[in-house]
Amino acid sequence: MKKIDNLTGFLDELAVNSSFLETLDRCGKDYNATEGLRRLGAQEIETLKGQGNYCADWSLIEVEASFGTQYITGSSFFGRCVLGGFDGALLRLGDGVSFANGIYNSTLIDSKIESGALVANTNCVSGCFVREGAAVFGLGMLSSSPSCYFANGTEIKVGNETGGREIRLIADMSFDIASDIIMNREPSFIKAVNAFYEKYLARMARINFGRCVVEKGAVIKNSAAVKNSFIGEYAVIDGASLVEDSAILSSESAPVIISSGAVVRSSCLQQGASVNDMAIADSSLLTSYSSVTRHGKVKNCVIGSNTEIAEGEATSSLIGPFTGYHHQSLLIASLWPLGRGNIGYGANVGSNHTGKAPDQEMIAGEGVFFGLAVSVKFPANYMFSPYSIIATGVCTQPQRVEFPFSLINTPSLTDSVIPSAYNEISPGWVLANNIYSIARNEKKFAARASLGEMAYPVFRPEIIDMMIRARNILRSVEPKKNYTDADIPELGKNYMTERSRVSGIESYDFYMRLYMGRVLWEYAKKSRILSDDVFFIESDDKLWEHARLLFNSEKQTGAGLAVQLRDYAARNKQSAAKMARSKERDDEKGMTIIDDYEFVNVKSYNDPLVIEAASEAEETEKAIEKFLNS
Repeated sequence: MKKIDNLTGFLDELAVNSSFLETLDRCGKDYNATEGLRRLGAQEIETLKGQGNYCADWSLIEVEASFGTQYITGSSFFGRCVLGGFDGALLRLGDGVSFANGIYNSTLIDSKIESGALVANTNCVSGCFVREGAAVFGLGMLSSSPSCYFANGTEIKVGNETGGREIRLIADMSFDIASDIIMNREPSFIKAVNAFYEKYLARMARINFGRCVVEKGAVIKNSAAVKNSFIGEYAVIDGASLVEDSAILSSESAPVIISSGAVVRSSCLQQGASVNDMAIADSSLLTSYSSVTRHGKVKNCVIGSNTEIAEGEATSSLIGPFTGYHHQSLLIASLWPLGRGNIGYGANVGSNHTGKAPDQEMIAGEGVFFGLAVSVKFPANYMFSPYSIIATGVCTQPQRVEFPFSLINTPSLTDSVIPSAYNEISPGWVLANNIYSIARNEKKFAARASLGEMAYPVFRPEIIDMMIRARNILRSVEPKKNYTDADIPELGKNYMTERSRVSGIESYDFYMRLYMGRVLWEYAKKSRILSDDVFFIESDDKLWEHARLLFNSEKQTGAGLAVQLRDYAARNKQSAAKMARSKERDDEKGMTIIDDYEFVNVKSYNDPLVIEAASEAEETEKAIEKFLNS
């Protein structure tokens, strides 16, 4: 996986310019500000009493210049409380409900409520700072302790549950930084990481003012308890069971939502994240637009953006962006830094306990698909098998597999030389038979990309390099009927047929050449170079330089620019046809089984992706001819 360049520099920058710490510092200064405050007058005290309010010592109540008594009723005050001005302006609570700002039927202890905020029908607000425009309605308890750090500094064990990949939660740490810390355990680097923790947490200790914060525009309603937490701007906590010891980094454009019986404990949630429908997030970092829902359970995890964990359970795992996890399934001690994969119903990816200790782990490559009811035994490493599929019901052995776009399935034959526990692997099967899924995923990732998350292409230099290596491994062996890891160690505990070997070579080679042609075409359009010398002149364009070196190493330069561009156009059309065919196979199968299949499914010839691919291929061919004839 790609490492962040100068990661220690990024950490130093985060320690000094953390947006969360800057916000917390500002909140502390505003909370402790005394300028313009005054004590209540005698008439104000009598008016408040007459409106059903109680205070053990009215002299401890301080108010801002704009303070008025009209919108404070039925409430009790203990300790030092600071109250702003309330004018009864309506605050929107959601679901079409609005309520006048002020303090109603609530108990406040050692808290500050800024002008224009709302606290209503709340049993206890203790040690809290409710900022202007925030609303606290129908809450059991909103409280804090002087030592609350909002989950910052909480150490969790990711991967090996006995330790070795520990990381401390930091509210505004990006997924990429967290991923690199977890995946890179080189001692000098970890020393730098620990120095960052010390610097960050020392600064937090200096500015932390020991109060729960409810920021501007946040709404907390109809919930049981919010304790020791920082609730960011415009966050919505609605019907939650518990939010405790957590940092909720919300914003108006990307509010965090915690609702419907959810529990969030010792966790950091970043903009747009959500936990709802009885889900639990415990000791975890949820980055932008990630979610846990429908009874999902997440503990000791770092979750990438746009990943949703629904119904299933994830423990001690690093789960990258765009990962689909929509059914009851299990993921334990797994490292999936690039995500973009899927976990099917009943999948058991969590055999991390050897009977001695839970000290095993699994590394998944980008886009790996764990099918229905699979059982993945640890240790396992699929990092170099991106976009591979482990088919329904397969039980894999502890293994390392290094063939991208592969299918691992139950055996289709028996052979005395093949161990009975081995599955069958078909290298490059996804490219040969299911390229539609790759195109669909790319489209989906691009549509869901948010907050700077890159919708990077599947076919890019690091993936292409894995494909070339896999192709060369397949080419290097003497042909025979079947192969195991005794012949090709990179197969893992699987066997491969000769037919699959040949198909794998063809598939890797075809899509490698398609990639080279695409990059050549984009570079030629941009540079307006029509000379065959393009293959021999070094370029500052890193993508083209990667492809240019491939043209040379693959001995494809002799044909010349025009031939290569036309070859690309032809391959592009072939790929579109492969995509249509992969969808057609589903149609043919479905129509033989489901009587009204054609009435409830989009046929291949009407599928938008298939149509778009064919149209793009035709337009590219025309554009290449026009370019070459210009």
